[in-house]
Amino acid sequence: MPNLFADPPRMVSVHPASVVWPANILRFHLEFDRAMDPFDAAAHVQLMTDDGQAVSGVLVDYPDGLWTADGRILTLLMHPARIKRGVAAHEALGPALRPGASYWLGVDPAMADLQGRKIGREERFRFSASEPERRRIDTSAWCWTRPKSGTSAPLRVETGRSLDNLSVRTAVFMMGESGVPHPASFQVTGEAIMVFPHSPWPDVIEIVVQPWLEDVCGNRPDGSFEQTIRGADAAFCNLPMAGMAIQP
Repeated sequence: MPNLFADPPRMVSVHPASVVWPANILRFHLEFDRAMDPFDAAAHVQLMTDDGQAVSGVLVDYPDGLWTADGRILTLLMHPARIKRGVAAHEALGPALRPGASYWLGVDPAMADLQGRKIGREERFRFSASEPERRRIDTSAWCWTRPKSGTSAPLRVETGRSLDNLSVRTAVFMMGESGVPHPASFQVTGEAIMVFPHSPWPDVIEIVVQPWLEDVCGNRPDGSFEQTIRGADAAFCNLPMAGMAIQP
């Protein structure tokens, strides 16, 4: 546990944590061990090619950043015009990331917490770009191994893609018998969601997915980022688990 009165702040994780990101990734998150100074936060983050060249004009510049309420998680957005095909910037400048290429995400030493303590060292995260993910989220393709009722074993749901970690926390929840919510915590791990129940599992459980769930590329159950069918067709996507245990 860091001594928040003496130790410098540090970046504790990057989401998605995978070292392979879809080339059309729309958003990613940097998590710190404490509340950070939001002022000019984006200026302290750089995206570079594998040989150290800056990749310019791809990150949306929000002067005070997009932070969670506790000031610990910074969301960074790729410019949508560099993601969507057919948009002038995409056609003129090309995509933000190129499949097969490797990149560095860097946070410079001057980034500071609310007390003005600087990180003091450069933080780096290396990843490579894979082919773009342009399909809508198909919840019918998700699979899992159902934990035994009466236990508190975590549930692993294989989703087949990297979902947005913050989106999962607001758009996915568990439902017990008779539509009673079953409180749980969620964590995206690679192409899966880990579900940690706050009390033992009941006999019947459903995973309820809201239509605004997004993967890291902005695709939703009700449509892809490039072509959506939101509105009147948007609805809950209920994934019944009772009697649907899938063996590993």
